[in-house]
Amino acid sequence: MWKILYALAPIAILVAFYQMKTETPSILVTSICVVIFMMAMMRLSSKTKSKNSPEDEDANQ
Repeated sequence: MWKILYALAPIAILVAFYQMKTETPSILVTSICVVIFMMAMMRLSSKTKSKNSPEDEDANQ
């Protein structure tokens, strides 16, 4: 499921930008696209290691 979300994230943000360029942009479509993009970014950022992880603090002391 998350792999599908990663594939949909760039498409969703492109659709959101396209919607804003139309004559009457749909707020609902734009909002849904932004939420999909943010969910994917949250999931990706949770996979990256923190700069100040607890394991590093123990090794430095």
